[in-house]
Amino acid sequence: MNSLSAVSITQNQMSYCSGDTLELSANTLLPIQWNGPGGFVSTENPVQIVPATPGISGVYTATLRKWLYQPILEYHNFSSHPTRVECVSAGHR
Repeated sequence: MNSLSAVSITQNQMSYCSGDTLELSANTLLPIQWNGPGGFVSTENPVQIVPATPGISGVYTATLRKWLYQPILEYHNFSSHPTRVECVSAGHR
């Protein structure tokens, strides 16, 4: 298996509150399969995971296929502790 350094995985924000949407994207046009905690699987890019909970923390793997039998793997470690985060904005909770 090869790693393709030109492909990067990003997430839509750096901190999350309970119920937020985690969005992961890879900068590629190649077919992709995401795998993650709790048996998460998706072929969408970007992929949205709703709601953000501690249970979605872990390593997400994006498998891309440039050629049929040569998978390219990229990893993204996402850590979520939204049940411990209290979201506060001006005058609102």
